[in-house]
Amino acid sequence: MQSISRVVADRGCSSVAIVGAPASGKTHFLREIRRHVGADSEKTVVYGPVTASTFLESDAFRTQFIEWLAFEGLLARQPDLEACLAAASQALFWSHIADCLNLRLKRVILVEIDEVCNNGRGPAPLYDLFTQLRKFCNEWQDDRLGVHFVSCGNWSRAELNTLCDRYMTSWPFVRNDSLFVLPDLTLDETRAWLSNKSGITGFRDLHSQYLWEITEGDNSMVSQILAGLEPGKLTCDRLYAEAERLVCSEAYRDQLRGQVEKLDQLGRQFLFTLLSGQFIDCQKHQHAWEQLLLTGLAREEQTEGLRFLRLKNWAIESALRHHWQSYSDLLQGSVYDQYKEFVPPITCLNRDAYGFICEIENLLRNLAVQRLYLYAGDKHPLASVFCSADSGKPIQSEYDRAAAWRTKTLGNPYVDTHLALTSYSQTKHLREWIDRLIDRFNDPLCTNLSTLRSDMSGFNDIRDAVTHNQIISETSYDTLLLIRNKLYRALVS
Repeated sequence: MQSISRVVADRGCSSVAIVGAPASGKTHFLREIRRHVGADSEKTVVYGPVTASTFLESDAFRTQFIEWLAFEGLLARQPDLEACLAAASQALFWSHIADCLNLRLKRVILVEIDEVCNNGRGPAPLYDLFTQLRKFCNEWQDDRLGVHFVSCGNWSRAELNTLCDRYMTSWPFVRNDSLFVLPDLTLDETRAWLSNKSGITGFRDLHSQYLWEITEGDNSMVSQILAGLEPGKLTCDRLYAEAERLVCSEAYRDQLRGQVEKLDQLGRQFLFTLLSGQFIDCQKHQHAWEQLLLTGLAREEQTEGLRFLRLKNWAIESALRHHWQSYSDLLQGSVYDQYKEFVPPITCLNRDAYGFICEIENLLRNLAVQRLYLYAGDKHPLASVFCSADSGKPIQSEYDRAAAWRTKTLGNPYVDTHLALTSYSQTKHLREWIDRLIDRFNDPLCTNLSTLRSDMSGFNDIRDAVTHNQIISETSYDTLLLIRNKLYRALVS
């Protein structure tokens, strides 16, 4: 979106193409361009979207466009319709428009062209459209009016490139300058969509992150999950259940089959490669890259100069596995079809939980060492603390035990140089420190933590789950929030 806005702001004319899979939100993207570009400049007006077939029928497009300008009150005088229709080129037509436009109101026009696709007629219409637009951009030099075109659709760049070679014309686009792959929904867009879902209560930002991760922002998938979501209190479990219902449904099985059928034999082989747990190098396999992107079965990622394809999202991978036998005539080979044995790429619950755990533990460790200091005399605060020992091991003071553990880590490049002894005591021992301060010393500050005792066993279970990368529940998430809030209240004087 930002790239297109910069093109419109910086250039007198341009032709930008957006390519996306079916049902990937191309029409929504065009609406967002209209809103975004219009907000950037009061002098910019957006026309469309008009279908590619209508745009190529020049008389129909020109007539409708002039009527729209008149309806919007943007004309200083009425153009000569006969001269406009007879204009031999786009540049001549737009010159007539510039002569008649009220330039005090608008100085930039952006035309949105939708449904740019082969439609079974091969790449010839695409070639006509894009060469016509490129010719215009090369010819247009009227600084009174900026004219820009954004074309959106699902078409094969390989086929168009073949036709360009046949007619000995150069490729009309520059990647990431005038040709873009349609971006998936952002987290903010997913959040807005979910929060506006009617009948839903209890929405929290966590839910939008969960939905975004399980779909990777796939417009079609988000739409279908929200469509099936019944009114009521929203939870991560409900979102997962609806996504899983969709994955297992016959309707979604048939939808995916239609996408797989669009792949040729090589594309299907590469889809099998992705289901085997591998990624595909975009540079080496341009043909597979394009097919899998355009069918919406894969997404591209970039890191450290490497561009690679991976399966689009958890839902698509799970559905392909679950319905594998239904695709046996299209996809050859054997894959493990028990999709529940594959961990979903959900990090939001554990990521936030890890932050809560670190904060809770660090607050408790620092509080405990400060309070133990008051009763330690001239010793280290941990020197007089003896906690339960592991089976078969002698009882040691917390000071000796932590110091021995810390000594083992010295020189380890993966351990931070900030080596507080308290961080080398186990969480279960930390709980015993707090118990000691409450029960033996009747410490007035730690006594405020008495209500936390019953919650800390749950804390340990959640901590273990996060440590082992087991996706926790929303209940666990809320338990950590409860513990943190109780800790805050206990520490407020």
